Amino acid sequence: MRTFHGIDELADAVGTRLGYSEWHTVAQAQIDTFADATGDHQWIHIDPAKATHGPWLAQAFCRALAVYAGEEAEPLHGGMGMTWEHPAHLYLERAKADQLAFGTASAHRARLAGLVEDSGS
Repeated sequence: MRTFHGIDELADAVGTRLGYSEWHTVAQAQIDTFADATGDHQWIHIDPAKATHGPWLAQAFCRALAVYAGEEAEPLHGGMGMTWEHPAHLYLERAKADQLAFGTASAHRARLAGLVEDSGS
C-alpha cells in the first residue's frame, strides 16, 4: 500500500492505482465500540449469533425489489410487455428463479420476524 507524505504527492496520484491495504479482521469489541460511539445498538451489529442472519435481512428487502424492477423495466424497454431480446428480461428471469431457489421476500421477512419475537426485542 502506498503512503503519502503531503498534499502534493496525493494530488499527483489522482487517477493512479493506490494499491491494497493488508487484510484486517474487525473484532466484535471494535464493532461494540463503534455502536457505543454512534448510538447504534441494533442486534444486527452487536449480537454475533443473530448477525449470522444478516443475509435474510438483505433478502427480505432486496428480493421483492429485484422482481419489481425487472417487471417494470421490461415494458419500459420493449414497449410490448415481453422483451426477450433485452437484458431486462434476463434480469427478471434471474430474480424470479432466485425467488424459487432462495425464497420470497415475504418468507425472509417472516423468518426475521420470528427472530425478533424469539429475542423479545
